[in-house]
Amino acid sequence: MASTFKIADLVVTSSQHEPKTLSNVVLINDLIYDIVFSECTPASILRLARTCKSAHAAVKYYMQRAFKIDRILSRFFTSPLAFRQLQARTGSLISGSAALQFFDRSYYPESDLDIYVPFKHRIEVGLFLFKEGYQFEPGRGQDDGFHATLSVDRRADFDEYDFRGVHAVLTFVKNWVDGTATKAQMIVAISTPMEAILGFHSTCVMNLISYEMAYSLYPKATFEKRTSLTSVGTGPHNETKAEAHYKYYLRGWDVQDEFSESEREKDFYTHAFRWLGDKRCWSIPLDTSFITKRVPLSEGSKPMIRDPVVISNWVLTWKYRGGANMSANVFSDPNLACSYVTDPFYYSFQSYRTRLRMDLGGHRRTDRDRDFINWSLSRLRSNREGNRPIEDEESSEDDTEDDTWSDYL
Repeated sequence: MASTFKIADLVVTSSQHEPKTLSNVVLINDLIYDIVFSECTPASILRLARTCKSAHAAVKYYMQRAFKIDRILSRFFTSPLAFRQLQARTGSLISGSAALQFFDRSYYPESDLDIYVPFKHRIEVGLFLFKEGYQFEPGRGQDDGFHATLSVDRRADFDEYDFRGVHAVLTFVKNWVDGTATKAQMIVAISTPMEAILGFHSTCVMNLISYEMAYSLYPKATFEKRTSLTSVGTGPHNETKAEAHYKYYLRGWDVQDEFSESEREKDFYTHAFRWLGDKRCWSIPLDTSFITKRVPLSEGSKPMIRDPVVISNWVLTWKYRGGANMSANVFSDPNLACSYVTDPFYYSFQSYRTRLRMDLGGHRRTDRDRDFINWSLSRLRSNREGNRPIEDEESSEDDTEDDTWSDYL
């Protein structure tokens, strides 16, 4: 007779004189609490971690295993570490459904990997995909050759929804030895990948993963309430955009262009000054033990200590029956190697722009990104959050907490 598996079979028997409690029965057995935690919302897990030492230890161990980026990347690459090293060199970001699955601890077998790439690094990322065994599949209006497609100045048409900040979308497919196939899309940004991410069709997919951190911009709405506010974007509410909304509706999200004023303020933080990694974000540090520091931007300069995407700030405003409008502009300067996203109404970089152009001395212009990131983080955090500034050398793990957003529930 086949035996029946029961959760009770996993329980470690306590001492005869010791009462059976949550901490000495469930929270000491990962076989049990893995099952329990997998059915919990993120905020529920983070709140449990605050109840006692046993709960904190159990949650910490669970999150270390549940939020491993290799779980996502191993589906697409033979060496996830090599891809993350590429991210560190190029500032490329993972977003779209792959980033959503990472935070949601879910799995969409038909999903692809969306890689958002700065324009100047498009060739390097494409060659990496070729080395990994991917083949370029030209889309509508694209040349058959990879290099020829990238040489076209105008943005090519593509099959997904149209959004701002995108130069081209290139599709790569790999056929594996077991007969399966995976697809990676390289979304080439006109200036910075973050501009494209803020132009997504709705808030539930505004999540991103750099080589060092994973960020969800609207975790309360996305993972606690399973709601998503549509985005105005830069184009009409066309059919492909509606199809994208319907796809995420089928995946369990309530996608709407209108919520109550209270919901907009509490769930989507309308009119609040936001920056990547603030307390309204869900930020998860990734293991960077084997990631080589980003190479210096010029000879004799120090390597950058953070991914440049960390300098991103914006304001979400709401348009009646139109959805969210992400207020953010791209900031570029000849003395900076990277471009950055900033809200034009609250935060001005004009004073620093002036400083950049004065007294450069013997420094090459691309030396200034490291200083710019440190200066910007110090100003943002000291002025808006009351936290200590980021040090010039190494950032502390305490600079970004992964549970503060749940305080906003």
